[in-house]
Amino acid sequence: MKLKFIDSATFIAIFASYFYCIDTVYTNGYLSVFGLDNDLLERNFHQVIYSGFMRAYHGIFLGVGSLFLVFSVLALCKLNINFDFNPWRKAVFWFSAMIFMFGLIYVLSHYESNGIDDAKKWKKEIAKGHSSVVTIDKYKNELAYLYCGSKNCAGYDIKEQKIIYFPQTILAIRNKNITIKAIERKGKTASLDPTTN
Repeated sequence: MKLKFIDSATFIAIFASYFYCIDTVYTNGYLSVFGLDNDLLERNFHQVIYSGFMRAYHGIFLGVGSLFLVFSVLALCKLNINFDFNPWRKAVFWFSAMIFMFGLIYVLSHYESNGIDDAKKWKKEIAKGHSSVVTIDKYKNELAYLYCGSKNCAGYDIKEQKIIYFPQTILAIRNKNITIKAIERKGKTASLDPTTN
């Protein structure tokens, strides 16, 4: 049986949609803990797909491996099940559809809870003073780093107890490993330039 181009395109679209959903629910869970605005911190499509893939690839390999084992066992046992009787065929179809839907809902809720848990851990790090420190132009206080989208970032002002949104072009992040700086040059934005401490 040959796999047609349209079939492979369908698989790619399904996986891309899956990765998009995974990263979207994770990010929404993360942002909800801090009360951050998802629209202000939006990311581009490629970032979302890549992040979703990095979060979900191990689950996909596990699922594919499990299906392979099930079909291998069925092939070895040579189980011939006759589904010619229409009520059985309908029952199997609806049962499979329900299992798929409940499985998808479970997976999405799992990744959303992962985002919530990661945000709570980061909240504790901020409280301990172990977070990355962000400084931005024309703002007096240092900020604890929260999140960055494709254009804007968010930081938490511990002194004034408020969240500050700012563009990526005017930030400097200080932590133990690396300092990342972006400089504005007469209306043109310079690219991020990583420099070691």
